[in-house]
Amino acid sequence: MLFQKLLNVKSVVIAILVSIVLGCMYALFQMSVNQKVLLQQLQSMKAGAQATSTRALTTTSTDFIKSNLVTTGYTFENQTNMDGSAIFGSFLLVSPTKEKILIPDAVRMTLGQDITNLTSFVMPTDEKDSQIIYMSSAKNIDEAQSRIVNKVYSYNLKSLELKELYSHLDEKNSPMSNQLGRVMRLVGRDGSKIILMADSPDNSPGPCTRVWSDYKDNMFYVDVSEVQMSLKSYSVPQSKVDKEKADADACASEMNNPLTTSIDGMPVIPDTTGWHQDELVQFKLEPNGSVVSKEKYFNDETVSVLKASTADCGNKVSDEKLEKIVKAFKSTVVTRYTFFTSRQGISGHDYTLTIYPNAAHFKNMKEFKEIFDICYPAGSMYPFKLTDSNLAFTSSCGSGYAPEVPDDASRAAQRCESFKEKVEASLKLK
Repeated sequence: MLFQKLLNVKSVVIAILVSIVLGCMYALFQMSVNQKVLLQQLQSMKAGAQATSTRALTTTSTDFIKSNLVTTGYTFENQTNMDGSAIFGSFLLVSPTKEKILIPDAVRMTLGQDITNLTSFVMPTDEKDSQIIYMSSAKNIDEAQSRIVNKVYSYNLKSLELKELYSHLDEKNSPMSNQLGRVMRLVGRDGSKIILMADSPDNSPGPCTRVWSDYKDNMFYVDVSEVQMSLKSYSVPQSKVDKEKADADACASEMNNPLTTSIDGMPVIPDTTGWHQDELVQFKLEPNGSVVSKEKYFNDETVSVLKASTADCGNKVSDEKLEKIVKAFKSTVVTRYTFFTSRQGISGHDYTLTIYPNAAHFKNMKEFKEIFDICYPAGSMYPFKLTDSNLAFTSSCGSGYAPEVPDDASRAAQRCESFKEKVEASLKLK
């Protein structure tokens, strides 16, 4: 009996010991599992932190590269007669696909008495509505150009609604002179930001000027998504600055390589010294490197055209005097020299020199410009020089600012500036 009791006690003790051992083993196992789980969590958190950091850096870099900067859009040009002369007061919007749209008189009058108040280098479309374009204008408050009102408009191509979005008076704050007001020129769009370049009203840039690099510190914007718009500083992406600088260098290099392709017609090729001379003019270009055509046609000036141009420039000339001028020039022979600027024969940027006989017997440039001066950009006949026998008119080459991506037209404009500089510096009028 006693032996049986001792055996039972021994069994209980062994069972207890086994239970304790198994419990300790399970506890140790659970601790090991927990440690592994904790280690995995720590490693996962570390990897997650690294991935988050990498994503943050990648997002910043991508956001910088993926700029929403738009520098293309609509432009404007003067409507012209068959001979290339401008039709005063009639202007065209030109779409990116070269479609031409007449600007209604009501819109033109809102912008100002003439299109010289339109300062946009480009008129980009809205980021959401392609029927809406943006444009800028400037209006002098005084003759000294020390106070200038700059405005930004939206224009609906479908409804023809012109809406003023922003207006500001700039006084003696030109980036080039503290005596002049600045002109704010619309140059692009970045999302809902309309980008404006601060410029001087009397600035005359060279053919290789690049807006986004040469004027990167003069960039501002207004945000059309804001209820109360205000002018803020705009930072041009460095990639854009670098690209423009490289293009400016390429432009400078190309300017040193004259166009030599021949063109059918009546060419006037300067001799080996670079001089050309005929019965009317003498001028110098690159030796054997330029192609110029010479054509003649009868003068077709009209009183209405001269009246519009003199009024446009603020010159008060009586109808009687204009009638005498038109009569004096009637059926006289006009000679035009066209300096070709494109191998592809693209028109619009060829430089022209036009010669009238001095049938009105102008004695000085003041008399000459009183009748024939034109006061808008991109014209084809600006009074340049006179003698007792002849009058010389020269054309514009456009704004001088090149577009974002140089194309045949922009390179033609650059060659035009080169021709203009050389011809006007050397011209001798007989």
